[in-house]
Amino acid sequence: MSRKLEALAQQLVAMGFSQERATMALIVNEGRVEESVAWLFEGGEEDKQRKNNLDSGGNLKIDISEELARIADMEIRYKASKQEVERAVVTCEGDLEKADETLKAQKQEPHSIPPKPEETDETLKAH
Repeated sequence: MSRKLEALAQQLVAMGFSQERATMALIVNEGRVEESVAWLFEGGEEDKQRKNNLDSGGNLKIDISEELARIADMEIRYKASKQEVERAVVTCEGDLEKADETLKAQKQEPHSIPPKPEETDETLKAH
């Protein structure tokens, strides 16, 4: 289950609905929480046609534009490639907060040994 769908389902579970019914409500209502709550209160059973469509491989449409914008922002902020950001997101199991912290830490680490202080003119004269 996608992280976004799971987070939305948790909102409905907190209202007292089962995880399974909350998830089904969100799938049927394309991730819209208010419509999902209404669907659950109405019994959620009258829409069997939609459920049958979902069982046969219907498309789940949840808006992830906010998440995509955050990923693009991380690319710019940390001067990272899209692949670096995606790797961080996958490593952090889709948690964008953790991915942000990971990239921040990676970009702050020195990537090479600091240059040695150059010899001064006086050191050269002593030789």
